[in-house]
Amino acid sequence: ASTLDRSMVCSTFFLLLLVGSALPCASATPLAGPDSSVPTIPLTPTCAPDCTPALIGAIRTCGTGPCTIALAPGNYPVCARDYTTVASVSNVIGMTISGYGATITLCNMTSSFLFDHVTDLTVEGLTFEMARLPYTYGQAIAANSSTFTLRFNSTTYPFHPDFQWLHKVQSILEYDPTLQRPAKNGLDVYILDNPAPLSVDEGSGIATVGPAYIGHVIPGNWYILRHQVYSMNTFYLHQCKQAVFRDVTIYTGAGMGLYADFSTDILVEHMQIAKRMTSSGLRPMSITADAMHFNACGGGIVIRDSLFEGQGDDGLNVHGKFGVVAGFSGNTISLQPSNATEHCDILATVGDLMEFRDRNTFQPIGTATLTQLSGLTAVVDKVPAAVAPGDLIVSLTWMPSLLAVNNTYRNNRARGQLVKTHNVLIANSTYEGCTGPAIHVFT
Repeated sequence: ASTLDRSMVCSTFFLLLLVGSALPCASATPLAGPDSSVPTIPLTPTCAPDCTPALIGAIRTCGTGPCTIALAPGNYPVCARDYTTVASVSNVIGMTISGYGATITLCNMTSSFLFDHVTDLTVEGLTFEMARLPYTYGQAIAANSSTFTLRFNSTTYPFHPDFQWLHKVQSILEYDPTLQRPAKNGLDVYILDNPAPLSVDEGSGIATVGPAYIGHVIPGNWYILRHQVYSMNTFYLHQCKQAVFRDVTIYTGAGMGLYADFSTDILVEHMQIAKRMTSSGLRPMSITADAMHFNACGGGIVIRDSLFEGQGDDGLNVHGKFGVVAGFSGNTISLQPSNATEHCDILATVGDLMEFRDRNTFQPIGTATLTQLSGLTAVVDKVPAAVAPGDLIVSLTWMPSLLAVNNTYRNNRARGQLVKTHNVLIANSTYEGCTGPAIHVFT
């Protein structure tokens, strides 16, 4: 760390203002205290049994901001319809959602918050839970090539007839109840091409999975059946600036804890994505996908003093999104489809400074300004002379610096961190029981 060019890492807004002791930047300054002139919108748990209208009402009262939405301690059940977002916030400048001692409990298969074009956002103190976990856990008692049966605790994992999402299985993960983490070299069917049907005899606590291709299930071993893996994120940031997540705890969710794209300058500190200890023991899983995923973001991302435990995929992903040059004519570039689809990996906006990298060495070979992007066609002001088919192209505008310090990644499926960006410092962190690499530097 002593040889790192700190001028690069310390150049962004959040690293200057918020890191301080974590990285010794001489120009770091403390945050200002709370502004008493900002209106406070109070919420109390008397809004139960469904606090969705009260939460949406508070957001509407805030208008374009600034405001503080203050949740008093207690439980806030929110019961939006399946496969919707509980609260959408857009075009606000200056919003704090504070809820020390407050728990938001999702009644249904929903995501919690979507923030769209929000600047100066703080979320602090909240805890997130689901009334019915997005997975079922139990012991296999019989199996063949296309079906298997599982004995489960019907009190911990009840099957409500109205929850249609409970009657499908998207993913199967073998679990070691002794080590309390995914089984070493165990079955890991991450995403079934077609969700497997699930039938349940709740009275006997027996579930039958299939018919479908489900891999090699061993009677006597323990398995986690995820009913939903992606999409129902706790937080989604789109085109946001200057966001802080502090002292937030997520015990479960049917997706990622925090997903962001085209967003700039994000601080996460003292976040706990953790397996909850209950009266029936420690849960086998927290959220069903990545703890945090930053796709084509900008500025600086700071993750510090946090725990990422038991999630169904990586602890932290930070991606610049690279496209592959299939060919070009003049200044018009054809991009290679990704994964045999009609889409490419590049994520960029008109006006971005684009960097080209050699397909063999991954070294920079030139830059250009993006003037148009449509599907698999990109137009730039000038294609550098060294560019050839197969080379890579990426937006430098959406290539954030990363500081990740004093974090713990524990007992999760896949990696601790997947990193594909510039100017990275990872330090003083612990990786334990991850089924993949602790740190995967991906090119």
